[in-house]
Amino acid sequence: MSENDAQASLKAVRTAADTMAVTETQLDSANTEKANGAGAVETITLTGRLDVVSSTKLRKTIQEHLEAGRTRLLIDLSIIDFVDSAGLAALVRGRKLARKAGGDLRLVQPRRADAMRVFELTTFDQIFDMDDSVENMIKRWSTS
Repeated sequence: MSENDAQASLKAVRTAADTMAVTETQLDSANTEKANGAGAVETITLTGRLDVVSSTKLRKTIQEHLEAGRTRLLIDLSIIDFVDSAGLAALVRGRKLARKAGGDLRLVQPRRADAMRVFELTTFDQIFDMDDSVENMIKRWSTS
């Protein structure tokens, strides 16, 4: 492989890695007042593609939250364009780790039918606690 080919491949990988943006927002202000943030819901909003390339970034983000003691994680997939099996695996792993830490990982479902279909075909829409908006999920979470 020539140096130009290697640089082109690296550029393609970097471009693919940048397709998923992670935005973190603390939305449950009532819970943030509790000591050390206990009980607060941390929302992680994903955009673009949740695939084999971007799932590594999501796994790292989830791990960082759990290590910081933020164990109630809400993953907002509402504007995600695409989900593959690696993305699903990252969500399953995150849920398992959050529950092990005494919390949970819940989802705001994708609005795009193609992305939601992946959850339906794998029956993950029945495995994960999902709702259609961040606000609805936080309300449901605070009553459970």
